[in-house]
Amino acid sequence: MKTTVCVTGGSGGIGQTLLKYLLQSFYVKALFRKESATSEKYKQQGCQIILGDLRDEESLMNLVAGAEFVFHCAALTGSFSWQEAHEVNVEGTRKLALAAAKSGCKRFIHVSSIAVYTGAALKGEVYTEELKLQETSTMELYCLSKLRAEIALKEVAEKHDLEYVILRPTCVYGPAVPSYTLAPLNAIQKRQPILLKGGEGLLDVVYVDDVVKAMLLAAHSPKATGEIFNVGGETVTFKELYSYYGRMLQRPVRHISPAMANVVVSLFSLQNRESGKSLKWYFERQEKSEEYPSTKAKKLLGYTPQVPLIVGMLKTELWLQANGYIPSKRHIFRGVISDYRFSPCAVVHPTTEEEIVQIIQEAAQQGLKVRAIGSLHSLTPIPSTEGICIVLDKYKNVLSIKGSLVTVQAGIKIWELNEILAKHNLALPIIGAIDKQTVSGAIATGTHGGSLYYKSLSGYVYALRIVRADGSVVEVDSSQDIFNAIAISMGLLGIISTVTFTCVPAFSLQSKSYAIPMDELLQKFGDIHQNNKYVNIRYRPITDNAHILLINPALEVLQENRGWQPVVKTKMERRLSKIWGTTWLRIFGSYKLNWLQRWNTKQNEGTVHLCPSGRSDFVLTHFDATLDDPIPLSDIEIAIPYSQVCAALTVIRNHYHKTQKYPYIYIQIRCCAEEDFWLSPSYRQSICWLEFWEYPCTGKLFEEIIELLKPFNFRCHWGKEIPIDQEYLKQQYEKWHNFIQIRQEWDSKRMFSNPCLDKYFEL
Repeated sequence: MKTTVCVTGGSGGIGQTLLKYLLQSFYVKALFRKESATSEKYKQQGCQIILGDLRDEESLMNLVAGAEFVFHCAALTGSFSWQEAHEVNVEGTRKLALAAAKSGCKRFIHVSSIAVYTGAALKGEVYTEELKLQETSTMELYCLSKLRAEIALKEVAEKHDLEYVILRPTCVYGPAVPSYTLAPLNAIQKRQPILLKGGEGLLDVVYVDDVVKAMLLAAHSPKATGEIFNVGGETVTFKELYSYYGRMLQRPVRHISPAMANVVVSLFSLQNRESGKSLKWYFERQEKSEEYPSTKAKKLLGYTPQVPLIVGMLKTELWLQANGYIPSKRHIFRGVISDYRFSPCAVVHPTTEEEIVQIIQEAAQQGLKVRAIGSLHSLTPIPSTEGICIVLDKYKNVLSIKGSLVTVQAGIKIWELNEILAKHNLALPIIGAIDKQTVSGAIATGTHGGSLYYKSLSGYVYALRIVRADGSVVEVDSSQDIFNAIAISMGLLGIISTVTFTCVPAFSLQSKSYAIPMDELLQKFGDIHQNNKYVNIRYRPITDNAHILLINPALEVLQENRGWQPVVKTKMERRLSKIWGTTWLRIFGSYKLNWLQRWNTKQNEGTVHLCPSGRSDFVLTHFDATLDDPIPLSDIEIAIPYSQVCAALTVIRNHYHKTQKYPYIYIQIRCCAEEDFWLSPSYRQSICWLEFWEYPCTGKLFEEIIELLKPFNFRCHWGKEIPIDQEYLKQQYEKWHNFIQIRQEWDSKRMFSNPCLDKYFEL
């Protein structure tokens, strides 16, 4: 038979959360003033509803009858008279305690508030349970009534030998909580100023579930009898707390100056003295940095807050959406290069792995999808989600540097990592031409450079940690076979948390460029790539010339980076440049004007490649003069087996010369060494990347290229357009079905999927 417990304040945030937990293990009776949707919901879950209030002794006796524990959460908050506060908060507590004592209840758990500390005899910024409290003439009504309620409970307990525990939660937030969720949300919605000055005052916030867990500990702990406990969470600024609600509403949180705050307080006091007191107390708290340590609760109860602010606010946001307080689709993300967009239902910015774990657990509980994003440099909507979007912009610390092994959080960008490595005389052996991506995004999609001697960036990952759909964290290294499934997996197996790279001693590079006819390139293709560390080639079919950039180690350490100057343009200049470029491509992109295109291309052929020298990462990311081009080009990148690349280039070349189509087409050619990652385009074979651009994008060029190159069993770059069907892709990857099997084991409910990836990976 289940133990009977009873609850007051079942319609409030703490009360509702408490009922959720109690109904799992107890027979629960709850006091409601009247029937409502909330009372009906809990009635359907097996809760016995007692109608009445704290002033009605008969309903209180019905409530406590047979109950072993009494959880007293009810209290008047907001605008009320002293008589109402006294009758409900003070005398209501006294009457409930008397009823509990008469009924033989085992223990009375009373939810008080840190508001009682306004009566502390010794003013300070650290408030512990041992401080002596007393009434003052300036005490706000709610504070005074909660202090007197504690006194009333102690008097009854002492006289009638009633076990009691008093909990003083700090600033409680969460679903259905008025004070630090619904009230500030409503104020921001109405554009009312709620932050004093810069909002830098500190407050201790605690998620409602943590308060309830403290209550359950207090009910069962033998050490809790007759004790008072602060129940807190973490310390944040008012600005940080309220900014969450501002982002939920897509509205700024308004500030007010101290002088104006005093004027407002005076005006409220003229209308209602107690309202003025409440407002004054609210603003005074923002000028302080008060602490309410939960040390005693941790020591005697074993209490530890489990829900960090970021996760608590995620839970709160999802509840506010579900209950109509905020719209569900407010956030809009756009690709940096490609013009895709998506709207997740919630956005979070974790700073620790544990926060990522809890976010994924919450998503699993709510049945939501999850994707992590970095810089959104993918040309396809691989990062998109309508569920929870994890933004890694605050998760980018270097965790350790041990010799050549460097461990970083997954949100660090490649350029940020390069700067840190340089300070430790280290470098990555290969990087792509763009260094704005996060390391997790780059390795997940197989970002590569241009070298027959080096693998993709993923090939220099020694180990990584990944958070799976069940919230478990798996650490794998390159010695394990499962590592080859995870490293390049487009986020389909989980959220990468940390990455350990195998770095090399810092080195310098120098480069040179020249142009040769295509016939000569085809003859010397092997020699060029085998005799140079890094090679980048651009072939223009309209002139039948190839522009070659060779990058090799410098004979000595170069102290300065040379050969590149930043192009500084205003927004207007970039806009005009974009208009001019797109207009030129639209007007003169016709094959009927090939003579003009050929002339224009020859005039600009020598400006394709810069010839930088200096630090390795500088040279490998500053050789392409077109990277800052504002024209939004669509592109595909196709991996051809290295042994067949000359044949493939010949097919493309002959097709162009035969059709004379796409006069502005150019092909970028780069190589990559073989590696063992199951979904790597260079899985167990060296490859040559052929990259094609089109503007305006009709898709016709890509369709023709795909058909021409199908006989070469090509593979595609996962971060770019993949204009091919799933069946063709499956045939190109020996371990495709092995990957699908692991995905089924790790994420059977497809938490980490999205429509873009479903096209290729759905069964």
